[in-house]
Amino acid sequence: MDDTEQQVADQQRATLGKLVTLTRDKRLIEAELKEVKEKIKASEEAVLSVFGQLGVSAVTVDGYTLSPHIQLWAGAGGDYPTACAALVEAGLGDFVQERFNTSTVSSWVREQPRTPDGQPILPEALKGKLLITEKHKVGVVKAKQL
Repeated sequence: MDDTEQQVADQQRATLGKLVTLTRDKRLIEAELKEVKEKIKASEEAVLSVFGQLGVSAVTVDGYTLSPHIQLWAGAGGDYPTACAALVEAGLGDFVQERFNTSTVSSWVREQPRTPDGQPILPEALKGKLLITEKHKVGVVKAKQL
């Protein structure tokens, strides 16, 4: 291998190595973030207790104002069709949408047989009605140690 070929090989290795480094950094940051979120969740109960003891609605510590709040969430409670019908009956039909899970449909599309040019073979009813796109990515997994 001459000097030019070696330079090209070094550049390619640097490009590949950069993705490996960024992927490793991302995984470390995500793991750290997950740990911090768990610690925050665990400390919230103690903080709420402090608010109860102090009898205040807000307190400022180290430049951050903390205040307890209650957030309500509504869900179907396991029976989605009944909940949808009840919303419509209550005059809240604008909240009801016919939807599908794109991850589930995408998984199904990936499982379908392919044409010679690699396109999925879909039922006639779906042809031209679903947007099928390819996303090119590079998979990065930690190599097995020998």
